[in-house]
Amino acid sequence: MVSTTRPQSSQIPPTSKKEREVNLKNTAAWENIQTDKPAAKPVQAKGPGGSGGKDGAAGSLWSEFQSREQQMKARKQQHEEEKLRKEKEREEEKRRKEEEAARRQAEERRRQEEADADRLEVDRLKEAERVELQRETKRVMKEQEYLDRHGRKPILPSLGLVLKDDEESNEEELEDEEEEGAL
Repeated sequence: MVSTTRPQSSQIPPTSKKEREVNLKNTAAWENIQTDKPAAKPVQAKGPGGSGGKDGAAGSLWSEFQSREQQMKARKQQHEEEKLRKEKEREEEKRRKEEEAARRQAEERRRQEEADADRLEVDRLKEAERVELQRETKRVMKEQEYLDRHGRKPILPSLGLVLKDDEESNEEELEDEEEEGAL
C-alpha cells in the first residue's frame, strides 16, 4: 500500500529537472517535519537567531517558517511605524506652513494699518496747516486793507492784539464743534 500524504522517492516520475528538485525538497521537508533529527542536508534558517530551533532541530522547516513569519511581522511593523512617522511629519510641516502664513498675514495687516494711520495723521496735519495758512493769509490781507484805507500802521498788532471779524469767529466756533464731535 502506498501513502498519499507522504511522497516516496521511488514514486517520483522523472519529468523535468526543476520538478525533480522541487519534489526532492518537499521530501526533505516532510522528513524534517516528521522527525526531530536533521535531514541529510539541513536547510539553514535565515532568521535573526541564525539556525535556531528547539531540541536540536536546527534548520527544521518549522523553525525556518517561524523565523520568516517573525521577520515579516517585524518588517510590517517597521513599515507601519515609518508610515505613521512620515504622516506625522507631513502634518507637522503643514501646520508649520499654516502658522507661518497666518503670521505673515497678521504682520502684513499690522503694517497696512500702521501705514493707513500714518497717512491719516499726515492728512490731518496738512489740513491743519492749510487752515492755519488761510487764517494767516486772511489776517495779513485785513492788515493790508486797513493800511490801504487809513494809510498808517495799525495800532492793534503793535500791541499784540488781533482784529477779528464775525465770520472768522464763526468759522473757529464751527471748527471747535467739529473737533469736539470727532472726539
